[in-house]
Amino acid sequence: MLGEVKPLTVFLSSTCYDLRDARSAMSERLAQAGFDVVRSEEHDVLYDPSLHTHSSCLVDVAEADVLINVIGGRFGGTTVPDTAPFLDAIGRTERDMAELIAGSQVSVTQAEVLTAIALEIPIFTLVRNDIWQDRTSYLRDQNSNTLGNYPSVDKQDAAPFIFDFVSFLQRRPRDNKIIVFEDIYAAIVDVVRQMSGLFRRCLLERRYNGPAIDMLREELDLSDPIMAKALDVCDAFLDAGIECALGGSIARAFYGGSAPSRDIDVQVYVTPTDVARVVPVIEALGMTHSYSDVETYAASEGQVRLDWSGTSVDLFMLSDPFHESCRDRRQWREFSAGRGAFIMSPEDACVMFLFLNRQRAAMETARYCGDRFDDDYVARWCTALGIDYQS
Repeated sequence: MLGEVKPLTVFLSSTCYDLRDARSAMSERLAQAGFDVVRSEEHDVLYDPSLHTHSSCLVDVAEADVLINVIGGRFGGTTVPDTAPFLDAIGRTERDMAELIAGSQVSVTQAEVLTAIALEIPIFTLVRNDIWQDRTSYLRDQNSNTLGNYPSVDKQDAAPFIFDFVSFLQRRPRDNKIIVFEDIYAAIVDVVRQMSGLFRRCLLERRYNGPAIDMLREELDLSDPIMAKALDVCDAFLDAGIECALGGSIARAFYGGSAPSRDIDVQVYVTPTDVARVVPVIEALGMTHSYSDVETYAASEGQVRLDWSGTSVDLFMLSDPFHESCRDRRQWREFSAGRGAFIMSPEDACVMFLFLNRQRAAMETARYCGDRFDDDYVARWCTALGIDYQS
């Protein structure tokens, strides 16, 4: 007799009052797809009488296979002291959230997400479009130290906690995909497709007796010493507190293209006024240049070409909406020998390839990613940047 088939369990995490319809629609669609959906308002959470209800929710998160996090305009209730043992452990690993956790400024919904992160449960984050747009204004207002009014948020004093949490999720080194939605039904389709893609990858890994991407990482590490230099550059910038990501031929090779060429392209995410922070890093690495004043040139042109013992290193330091998007979407990738680096997302790498008239590289990248490739994102940026693009 065959054993019982246990469906995939999906924990639906969000505030309930403002997202009731979205939660209901998502639950119905996921149930039709054969998933077991856990929703607190439907009494799916097992409330242990020895625990506070907040802690019971976190326990049920631990038993889920996937967590879907929907972010709207309400912060919800803050966690009670009973959840401290759960959250303190998370704060020790997720340092960006440690201060909020210590000050009991975490909502129940956020605590559910943090629990999933700590347990390495896959997370799908959906952010309502008006929240996403107001967050852009909030980030701009932060730079001028004057916060404005954000219509998407129910209570204005909660706005920083909502927007900062979105930023925290987006800037995580992995599992940081965010789906911005206006139509919840379209967002549900996207999530189901993503789950289908993950299942397909599992089948491929089983077929080839090991992740194909791991073989590619190994090949990138061992076939060309250019990779070691690229990782050294990224390590140096990260150690200096400067955000960066590898692009160019290394990104192309990572996404299934030809082997890396003899140069290194690095996006360095600094504003023109912060270019001075880059100079000590390149000097410490022993890079040379032909500029009379590299800092002034970089600030005005947004890029510099350096020589590093025969290896050309191109640093791109543009501060514009596209490069800000590149920074937010970059992906942490681990290579062999325990080393890792941020890589431009395949879509952003594709836009850069098209901008530089490297159509073949763009085509290889899109083809390698298959259904996971966000063609609409590439089309939007190509239109904005005046690049000819046909999907």
